[in-house]
Amino acid sequence: MSTILSIIVPVYNTPQELLTKSLDSLHHQDYPEVEFIIVNDGSTEPWIEEIILEFCQKDPRIKYLNKEHSGIGATRNRGMEISQGKYLMFVDSDDILLEGACRYAVNSIESTNCDIVLFGQCTSPKQQLHPIKKVLTAEEIVDMKYSALAYSSNYIDMDLVVDSIYAKIFRNDIIIDNHLCFHDLRRSEDAMFCLQYYDHCSSICFDNEIIYVYCFNPESIMNKFSDNSVKALAPLLEDKERFVYQDAGHRHYYAKALPERTTKGIEEGLNYYFLNGQNKKKINTLAKELKAFITTPIVKKYFKDSPFPSGRKFKLYWCFLRLGLYRPIFIADRFFRLFSAKAS
Repeated sequence: MSTILSIIVPVYNTPQELLTKSLDSLHHQDYPEVEFIIVNDGSTEPWIEEIILEFCQKDPRIKYLNKEHSGIGATRNRGMEISQGKYLMFVDSDDILLEGACRYAVNSIESTNCDIVLFGQCTSPKQQLHPIKKVLTAEEIVDMKYSALAYSSNYIDMDLVVDSIYAKIFRNDIIIDNHLCFHDLRRSEDAMFCLQYYDHCSSICFDNEIIYVYCFNPESIMNKFSDNSVKALAPLLEDKERFVYQDAGHRHYYAKALPERTTKGIEEGLNYYFLNGQNKKKINTLAKELKAFITTPIVKKYFKDSPFPSGRKFKLYWCFLRLGLYRPIFIADRFFRLFSAKAS
């Protein structure tokens, strides 16, 4: 039987319960012409491989590859290299596909004959109350790319996310013919992959039927104390800037998205690293690191026009940043923490 759909699943030290639920959701897909490519990115927990091999034994559609740890982008790239399907999807090893998702996704892209279909995703299974199925106009595609550049939530009310690779079905020939791959950005590498892919699409479809459930994983890269967001912002902005300036027709419009993305990147840096309670560095050290982060040339370039974030606390921090005052941010944040602790 030929393979119509390939699904890439990178795994790295996923909690046992979440990994089992994720693989079980794949195993129970009723679509026979699919291959599930599970790529173990050098997990340090031995039971990870044991669980994957158990599923391989009961489902011949599951293929397993073990490799040295190199990060999620390189792991997805390795999975794509060996994929055989006409279409491609991505699932994280702590998320699940709803029943019938594979069959529905293939039917949707083949019935619309589009280059990509974006489906609904949510944090818990639910019925889509406002179904949408439409092929985007050229103007709507431009606006969608702007949202992906800005990292906005413009489509969240429709349960659609345009700057992640999840709940989407791609054509593998577009990826292969245009040598598309994931860059090593530590964060947001999937947003750049989507933007590059969208740039080679002549037709894009929104079908917000919910097929994908995002499960909260406190151990994931996105939720752990880390300086990844700090290190990732400059190369991410450089990649997005190159994308913007290669499109002469929409350059001016797309360029407005970069200050917005800078705001969100700095917010992430503050939340996940600088002002994270697990960061025990002294204030003077953190202030120097924050200054180096904000004055990185490309961050500084877009920070001057970045919009203020929401929330009074972060608006205050933005005022300090605009004035080049870094130490007061940490003093104010510790005051807020103390005040909140006493209030509770």
